[in-house]
Amino acid sequence: MSEEHAEQETSSGNVSLSGNFGSLEKGRSGDYQLTVGGVVREAWERVAGNKGTIWLAMLLYFVATLALSFVLGWLTGSPAETTQEASPMDLLRQLVTALATIPLWVGVTFIGVAIASDRPARAASIVSWYGKTIKLFVTYVVMIVMIFIGLLLLVLPGVYLMVAYQLALPLVADKDLGPWEALETSRKAVTHKWFTFFGLWLIVVVVLMASMLLAGIPMIWLLPAFIIGAGILYRNTFGVELASLERAAGR
Repeated sequence: MSEEHAEQETSSGNVSLSGNFGSLEKGRSGDYQLTVGGVVREAWERVAGNKGTIWLAMLLYFVATLALSFVLGWLTGSPAETTQEASPMDLLRQLVTALATIPLWVGVTFIGVAIASDRPARAASIVSWYGKTIKLFVTYVVMIVMIFIGLLLLVLPGVYLMVAYQLALPLVADKDLGPWEALETSRKAVTHKWFTFFGLWLIVVVVLMASMLLAGIPMIWLLPAFIIGAGILYRNTFGVELASLERAAGR
């Protein structure tokens, strides 16, 4: 690791890289560095050598999701006809699926955080976050409800919250915050640089659409870049705990 990225560990267990890593306090106050060009450039540079780990993690995530959907469909039965309105059983399946897969997605996110932090990451580590399943699930449900309410209120408040809440789940997992505290911490931190986060979100949407025109082949490189980019966002805004990096390394 270069001297510029020399690692420093604080007594609280938080890791910081000179000038790049944030903290809860810095995130809340907006005292962190983040630019669209900087995130895109660094994420792309870190793709080389890390594609295999990220794609294996995503494969595990998709296989687990599909297997769960199959099992739930078999246990609850598939509706004979497709209707416009979701049935209570459909809602139950969605909730159970979210309960089981949110920790896996958080694990994928922290693989991106580890790579962004010059730390080792293992694909199998995505199963390491089930100890926080309930808090993650509650956070997710409250987040969805708040965004839905925001969308009903002339759409723009919902768009604002979709962007502002994007770091809430990693905060629950990494900083052990409660659901509402994590949502508010994410919202306050992202609001300081909301248009930067929104700009990155727009880039992801546009690039995904363009990739589909090329049969999705660019996703071989783009998906790892997206995951690493998410890791950079979290790293720069809030820093990351040593325990979370150890989990991402499968230790």
